[in-house]
Formats: sequence, structure tokens, C-alpha cells
Amino acid sequence: MKDRARTVVHRYLSAAKVMSPEKLTALLLKIRKGATASIKLAHWAEVLTQLGGWKVDPTVGLMQLHDESDSIELAADQDQAERIRSRFLQDSVHVLPTHPEEDRIYYMDVGEPSSGWGFNKNMWGFRYKSWRGVKGVKFVSPEGKEFDLLPSRYRKDLDTTSLEKWFRKDTKLLEQVSNRLGLPTYEAERAEKSAPRSRNGTGTCGACFRNIKLKMKSDPQLPEIVLHGYERPGWGTIHGRCLGCGYPPFELSCEATKEAVKILGQQLKGNQEYLHKLTSGEIQQLNLSSDPRRSIWITSDQFGWEGHLKSKISEVDRIVKGLEKDIQTLHKLIQGWTLQPLPVEGQKAAPIPIGLK
Repeated sequence: MKDRARTVVHRYLSAAKVMSPEKLTALLLKIRKGATASIKLAHWAEVLTQLGGWKVDPTVGLMQLHDESDSIELAADQDQAERIRSRFLQDSVHVLPTHPEEDRIYYMDVGEPSSGWGFNKNMWGFRYKSWRGVKGVKFVSPEGKEFDLLPSRYRKDLDTTSLEKWFRKDTKLLEQVSNRLGLPTYEAERAEKSAPRSRNGTGTCGACFRNIKLKMKSDPQLPEIVLHGYERPGWGTIHGRCLGCGYPPFELSCEATKEAVKILGQQLKGNQEYLHKLTSGEIQQLNLSSDPRRSIWITSDQFGWEGHLKSKISEVDRIVKGLEKDIQTLHKLIQGWTLQPLPVEGQKAAPIPIGLK
């Protein structure tokens, strides 16, 4: 039995070769996040071998041949039903074996034959339960937990879905994987990220007015806003690196806000000049591509020019109005600026000023 069962390990695990460190790390990262759908049985075996403490061996287990309810065996008459039942009784057991024989069928609860079965109620039949000995793979965790991976009556191959559920529920595989990677478990990492963000060591950016971490520089009285990005949809004047990076928080200084007004003013002037050229007819070609790496030009003598020109004028006009509104809001914030204490733990972040949201 052991020799025949070993063929299942050979078939499914023959591809399990020593992985490169890069391949192993990639699989461990997938397992840590639960992205295991693409991991084959051979790879699981190699990963467990590399982690250490696991056993993967061939086995023969029992596959139930029916649903939770009893199966029914039908016969043409009483004599045939008795003969079939007698054959079933020869392989019947009172208790299912812990070490079944491969391909042997085990019957339990074989009932007495009776009439009135079938669609026309003229057939004989009896109820029973049955299992077959099938080849599979036994997994033993470092803690001694066991799991038999067996085919089902619906699938002849070894589906690892149930194995992966067992890994997560009954073993410490995820902890072992995270320890091997030198990382916290994925659940612990997610819990930390979803926890309320500490307000200690933070301040308000003077450009985007969001609560941002601070870093200490040469002057301990004026910590700086760390690198952060903010892309405003619609007319969008801030992309990738916020204008307030490297400046003291707004609670301690409005220098970042003044710099933002200066830069936005330059952008406003450029867009106003471009809008004038569009409306005066000075612009005779437009780039229709939204991808900065390529260009799709249309000229004033081509079909559709008027529609594209009208759309571009509307777009630039929105940008101009947005910049004017932002500059006006920032001017008011500069005029009303006073020294304020930095946020403390438990305190809500200051709301973004109306007009800058």
C-alpha cells in the first residue's frame, strides 16, 4: 500500500526542486498575504521543506462516495436485492479503518431490502453508506497537527483549497512565514495601518492643509513637514510633491502658504495668457493626448477643430477660476495667521479650509 500510494507524491511533488532564494521569497510573500490560488502542490511541499519542521508523506485515506444522506441501491426484484446486499455485507465494517486499503470500498449501515422503490414503485432497494480508499498526501505541522489531502468524488486531482484553509485555521504557518521574512503577520500589519493615526509629531501643511508628519532639523523650534504628495483632481495644481514639503507647519509659520501663493500666482498668469491666446484665435493647433509621453495634434483646418477648441477653452477657464479661488483663500489664511500649538494625541486634525478641498 505504501509503495502504491507513493506514486501520488511522485506525480504531484516531482516538480518540487530546491528553489532559488528569490523564488522562495516571492512565494512566502504571497502566502503571507493569502494570495495562494496560483501556488501548486509541488511548490507548497518545497516551501514547507524550506521552512522546516513539516512532514509531507504519501498516504491512503477514505473518500466518501455519497452525500451526507444514505445512498440507495436498486434491484429488479427481491432475489437480486438480497444478492447485492450480501456482497455489500462482505465489505461492511462497524468502524471505519484508520489505515484503509487503496481502492477498497467500505460499507456501513447496510439496510434490509424492501419493495416500493423506483419511479414505478415496482423495484426493490436498500440504503447504505460507502467510502473508498484513495491515494493522497499527509501533512504534519511542526505542532503535530495532521491533514490528509485527498481527491473527492467530484475531483480526481488534489485540490489544495481545503489544505490552505487548514494552514490558516489550525496551524502556525502564517507566523512561521512572517518570521522567515522578518515581517509582522499580514493581519498585524493591517491592524496597525487601520488603527487611529497618532497626532503626536504632526502638523498642518501650509500648502495642502492636511495633517502631516514632522521631522526635526537644525532649529528644534521649527520642525519641517515631511515629503508627501497631493494630486488635486479637476484643475489640479499640486502633483506628486506638495509645495509645503520642507517648510514648518502652518501652526508655527505661514511661509509655506506664502510660497504656495507665489507659485500658484505664476501658474495663474501662465493659464490666463494661454486662455487669451485660445479665445483670440492665436492658437492654431491642439494636443488631444492626455498622456504626456505622446502627442495627438489637431489643427484649425481639420474636421472637429471647433469642438476641441471649445472644450480646451472650458478646461483652461476652470483652471483659471480654481487658481483664483485658491489664491484668494490662501491670502485670507496668511492675513489671519497666528501662532498655534501643534496637534496632540487624541486631538482631531484641523479641517481643510473651505475652498481648498
